[in-house]
Amino acid sequence: MSACEVVNADLAKAVLPKSGCHSVIGPRDAINFDDAVLMWAAFYHLMFRDPEIKAMKGGKIRWALRHTRCAFEKEFEYFTRADTSRGYKKVDIDER
Repeated sequence: MSACEVVNADLAKAVLPKSGCHSVIGPRDAINFDDAVLMWAAFYHLMFRDPEIKAMKGGKIRWALRHTRCAFEKEFEYFTRADTSRGYKKVDIDER
Protein backbone atom coordinates (compact mmCIF):
# COMPACT_ATOMS: atom_id res chain seq x y z
CA MET A 1 0.00 0.00 0.00
CA SER A 2 1.41 3.38 -0.91
CA ALA A 3 -0.09 6.47 0.66
CA CYS A 4 0.74 10.13 0.96
CA GLU A 5 0.83 12.05 4.24
CA VAL A 6 -0.83 9.30 6.29
CA VAL A 7 1.91 6.73 6.75
CA ASN A 8 2.84 6.47 10.41
CA ALA A 9 2.99 3.89 13.21
CA ASP A 10 -0.77 4.22 13.87
CA LEU A 11 -1.59 3.30 10.27
CA ALA A 12 0.91 0.43 10.32
CA LYS A 13 -0.65 -0.87 13.55
CA ALA A 14 -4.16 -0.67 12.09
CA VAL A 15 -3.39 -2.20 8.69
CA LEU A 16 -0.44 -4.58 8.75
CA PRO A 17 -1.31 -7.16 11.43
CA LYS A 18 -4.92 -7.62 10.24
CA SER A 19 -4.72 -7.48 6.46
CA GLY A 20 -2.98 -9.03 3.50
CA CYS A 21 -0.76 -5.97 3.16
CA HIS A 22 2.94 -6.60 3.52
CA SER A 23 4.00 -2.96 3.86
CA VAL A 24 2.85 0.65 3.91
CA ILE A 25 5.03 3.37 2.41
CA GLY A 26 4.58 7.11 1.98
CA PRO A 27 6.40 10.42 2.00
CA ARG A 28 6.95 12.01 5.43
CA ASP A 29 5.90 15.47 4.29
CA ALA A 30 3.09 16.88 2.18
CA ILE A 31 3.43 16.36 -1.55
CA ASN A 32 1.53 17.91 -4.44
CA PHE A 33 -0.74 15.51 -6.31
CA ASP A 34 1.09 16.00 -9.63
CA ASP A 35 4.42 15.22 -7.93
CA ALA A 36 2.91 12.20 -6.17
CA VAL A 37 1.71 10.74 -9.47
CA LEU A 38 5.18 11.03 -10.99
CA MET A 39 6.91 9.87 -7.82
CA TRP A 40 4.90 6.65 -7.50
CA ALA A 41 5.19 5.99 -11.25
CA ALA A 42 8.98 6.32 -10.93
CA PHE A 43 9.05 4.08 -7.84
CA TYR A 44 7.03 1.30 -9.52
CA HIS A 45 9.07 1.64 -12.72
CA LEU A 46 12.24 1.08 -10.71
CA MET A 47 10.65 -1.86 -8.89
CA PHE A 48 9.55 -3.72 -12.01
CA ARG A 49 11.93 -2.67 -14.78
CA ASP A 50 13.93 -5.85 -14.17
CA PRO A 51 11.99 -8.74 -15.78
CA GLU A 52 13.42 -11.11 -13.17
CA ILE A 53 11.56 -9.31 -10.36
CA LYS A 54 8.33 -11.17 -9.63
CA ALA A 55 7.58 -9.72 -6.18
CA MET A 56 8.27 -6.58 -4.20
CA LYS A 57 10.84 -7.52 -1.56
CA GLY A 58 12.57 -5.50 1.15
CA GLY A 59 15.99 -4.97 -0.44
CA LYS A 60 14.56 -3.97 -3.80
CA ILE A 61 11.97 -1.70 -2.13
CA ARG A 62 14.68 0.07 -0.12
CA TRP A 63 16.80 0.46 -3.27
CA ALA A 64 13.89 1.95 -5.25
CA LEU A 65 12.96 4.26 -2.36
CA ARG A 66 16.54 5.56 -2.11
CA HIS A 67 16.53 6.39 -5.83
CA THR A 68 13.07 7.94 -5.65
CA ARG A 69 14.17 10.00 -2.63
CA CYS A 70 17.09 11.40 -4.65
CA ALA A 71 14.94 12.25 -7.65
CA PHE A 72 12.08 13.89 -5.71
CA GLU A 73 13.90 15.09 -2.58
CA LYS A 74 11.34 13.41 -0.33
CA GLU A 75 11.93 11.28 2.75
CA PHE A 76 9.78 8.18 3.21
CA GLU A 77 8.14 6.28 6.03
CA TYR A 78 8.24 2.52 5.44
CA PHE A 79 6.62 -0.07 7.69
CA THR A 80 6.49 -3.79 7.03
CA ARG A 81 4.67 -6.71 8.57
CA ALA A 82 6.71 -8.52 11.24
CA ASP A 83 6.41 -11.44 13.62
CA THR A 84 6.50 -9.24 16.70
CA SER A 85 3.97 -8.43 19.37
CA ARG A 86 3.11 -5.25 17.43
CA GLY A 87 2.77 -7.09 14.12
CA TYR A 88 4.86 -4.54 12.20
CA LYS A 89 8.24 -2.82 12.20
CA LYS A 90 9.63 0.44 10.86
CA VAL A 91 12.22 0.02 8.10
CA ASP A 92 15.26 2.20 7.53
CA ILE A 93 15.61 2.56 3.74
CA ASP A 94 19.34 3.18 4.11
CA GLU A 95 19.82 -0.23 5.73
CA ARG A 96 21.77 -2.50 3.40
